[in-house]
Amino acid sequence: MELNGLTALVTGGAAGIGAGIAERLAAEGMHVITADLDERSGSIMAERIGGSFLRTDLANPADVRAAVDAAGPVAVLVNNAGGIEEPCFPAAQPAKWEQTLDLNLRAVMLATQQVLAPMRERGGGAIINIASTAGLGTAVHDSPEYAVAKAPGDRRTGVTAGRPRSRGRGRSTAPRRRAAR
Repeated sequence: MELNGLTALVTGGAAGIGAGIAERLAAEGMHVITADLDERSGSIMAERIGGSFLRTDLANPADVRAAVDAAGPVAVLVNNAGGIEEPCFPAAQPAKWEQTLDLNLRAVMLATQQVLAPMRERGGGAIINIASTAGLGTAVHDSPEYAVAKAPGDRRTGVTAGRPRSRGRGRSTAPRRRAAR
């Protein structure tokens, strides 16, 4: 896939893994739009890579829709945004669990849903879901709601990319923490 001149939307692209992805896609010639809550870091990142920044609360479905609409024709979607805030289950109230599920599961599904039909009409594209090792296996996790939200990542990517007439590519990756040296 030739990336030069195409648009990428990177959620959670203001810092960390998302910023690294945004930098790499910009280096490939893409116009990169970062969607993130962190307005300061997002604006700095956008300026550094020659892209655009959209202040977006990815736990809010209306914000996800607005970001996809504002991005225009997205050739590459990187669902990177995610995370947790304490307190976690069982100390957290149900509204807190819902926020974690909205950010880590529903935002990914909604952004993917919003870009699929336009990608198909343009002949294809790529969707990359950044998963988490928290969602792999059956080990205990300090934030059960986060682990549960991340668990469908690999499965969701596989079934979406493999749908008939999807004309797209989907990948999921779960970054691992490096051991302290």
